[in-house]
Amino acid sequence: MVSWVSDWAEKGGSLLNSLDNQVASFLKNDSTLSPPPVPQRKITPPTAVVKPSANNPSLTSEMKPAEIGATDAELLDFLNDPTPVEKEASAVTPVTSTGRSTLASFQPPKASPGQPQCVDPVTENRLLHNEVASLNQEIANLVKRNRRAEQESQFRMREVESLRVHVQSLQDRLKEVQRIRSASGDIGSNTQTVRKLESQVKKLTATLDQTKQALTESESKASETLKLVDISAGRIEQLQQEVSCAVRSLTAYKEKAAAVLADKEKVISDLRQQISGGPPTSPSTEDASAPDVAAVQAELQHLREETLSLRQEADKRLLAATEMEEQAFEEHASLRRTIGLLEQQLQREKELRNEADAEILDLQRRLGSEEQRVARVKTDLQSAEAELARMRRVLAEGGGGGGGSASASPVASSRNGAAASSADAEQILAMEARIRQLSDSLVTKQDALDATLAQNHNLKVRGFRQVHVSVDTTGSP
Repeated sequence: MVSWVSDWAEKGGSLLNSLDNQVASFLKNDSTLSPPPVPQRKITPPTAVVKPSANNPSLTSEMKPAEIGATDAELLDFLNDPTPVEKEASAVTPVTSTGRSTLASFQPPKASPGQPQCVDPVTENRLLHNEVASLNQEIANLVKRNRRAEQESQFRMREVESLRVHVQSLQDRLKEVQRIRSASGDIGSNTQTVRKLESQVKKLTATLDQTKQALTESESKASETLKLVDISAGRIEQLQQEVSCAVRSLTAYKEKAAAVLADKEKVISDLRQQISGGPPTSPSTEDASAPDVAAVQAELQHLREETLSLRQEADKRLLAATEMEEQAFEEHASLRRTIGLLEQQLQREKELRNEADAEILDLQRRLGSEEQRVARVKTDLQSAEAELARMRRVLAEGGGGGGGSASASPVASSRNGAAASSADAEQILAMEARIRQLSDSLVTKQDALDATLAQNHNLKVRGFRQVHVSVDTTGSP
């Protein structure tokens, strides 16, 4: 149990680390695309065409920023243009030196390397990762505590089983004593066996009280674990809310990027209008600018492919984030259902325990009444024996004066004593039967208690299996 929980925690930590790195790189890419201030437009008159050569390094150095700016503008045009790539490539007009200078005048300056970047989501993701690690540790501790509680419940069940064996042995001994008593018919031995049985019943009630106390302690521990599970569920909900806030901030960043792209598309459309409205050029100028146009088109195609791959990667990351959020919600719902079922089962077990306590109290009251009845029978027997001894002394003191009456009175007294002894024996048999019935009912109640404990254990095992299955389903992607 602890091993798969630790594996799940490690998987979650690695997944969060990868997600943090991807989000950090994505935010860095977004920060590089922040809109710089657009300078004012400057319309320059057309100049003569000068072919770049190796002898004029200043001209080549001045042409490089214009090409970079043009590629940036074409990249933003491609991001917001719904037409296919082939149509755009066919619709591009040749760029003259005048157009290139105009494009260079309209390009925004490069972003400075010291521009502030947004790092708040990265730190928030790190904090979320630390919180999830602590929650995983708490879940592992809860699983360990639950395992200890199960071991204690198994130990108590073994103790109850040993008590049942002891009660069975006592019942066997009681049967043997009953057979011996029926053979001998000695009343004194019967009273001693009754006392022994009463002492054994008291011992059994004491052990039953101890088991009940242990059961209440285990139930209190289970309630504490349920409270801890509720606290962890609340923390999971809080983390889900924070993740949703991060997703909303990411969508806001995307909207800002879309606005920037729209602005740059407007600038590109203005540039295209200016290029299309320019004066016609000569064929020699077109031949001279053809290699530059091809290089710009190739670079533009490369940038389009790169932006397309970046957009696909961003969509994949958003889809993965939504899937993780849905899995977290499903896991939370399954945990809530499992906790509800466990609480219902615990309530049922409490009701059964209360009923068993009431029945045990009733049995104890009956046992007390039976003990009082046995005490009354003993006192009656002692008084009868004392009366018999007194009558014998009177007969012995009377002598032979009344021979016929004296001979008749011992016969009557012997008959009365035999009748009293038979009545006492019947009462003792009835009390033993009653004690045997009470012991049988106690055994049945113990069996019912064992059944409820076994049912509780099975329900706990089923709940942990359901949690394991839900965790496997969430960790399988």
